[in-house]
Amino acid sequence: MIHPSWASPGRQLPAGRSVAMGPWRFTSAKRLHLRAPALSLLAAAMKVHVIGPSGAGKTTLACELGKRLGLPVYQLDDIAFTDTHWTIRPLPDKMKAVGDILREPGWVVEGGHVGWTVPLLNAADVIIWLEIPLATTVARRTRGLSARQLFAETPQIWWQVRWYFRRYRADQDIDRLPSASAIRHFLKPRMAKVHRYRSNAPVDVVEAVIRGVRAVGG
Repeated sequence: MIHPSWASPGRQLPAGRSVAMGPWRFTSAKRLHLRAPALSLLAAAMKVHVIGPSGAGKTTLACELGKRLGLPVYQLDDIAFTDTHWTIRPLPDKMKAVGDILREPGWVVEGGHVGWTVPLLNAADVIIWLEIPLATTVARRTRGLSARQLFAETPQIWWQVRWYFRRYRADQDIDRLPSASAIRHFLKPRMAKVHRYRSNAPVDVVEAVIRGVRAVGG
């Protein structure tokens, strides 16, 4: 598997179509096999943005939607960071990758990033907001861990707690200090196309919502 130049080493991209874009190459693990040609035609121009906290199930949902709708899936973490140590990628490089995605006729993107993702939020036909509670995401992170593993995970747990309670400010570096309130701030003017879920709805339900938006949009 070929990784794009901005992808984190060792991070596997979700299943979907391979898409070559200028100096970047978005290469997925496998090519989709659509159930019927009509599915690809129906969703060809759809643009879906899945957003929410860490542990919300964004990647799982986005990958399944990509398979069902015949759309490429992009993980925004691979654009946001240069490596698995969460080193922040320079803004011009991030915006170049965003521009490459925007030139595609349809896509699914997923991540909890705001600020530099505004062009994607603006272009999206539908935004799926997984506003999953803190207790749920922490439980998922800690499920099955031994005492030793739980101790090692403590810094990340506290990071997640702070993410939920940190207040957004306009002068804040939201790449380094992301928060639930920052997501709310950036989604507020776009609520007409936001579908919010406080628990993980079945993929069939979300897919039906997206297809309904596509049908209304013509």
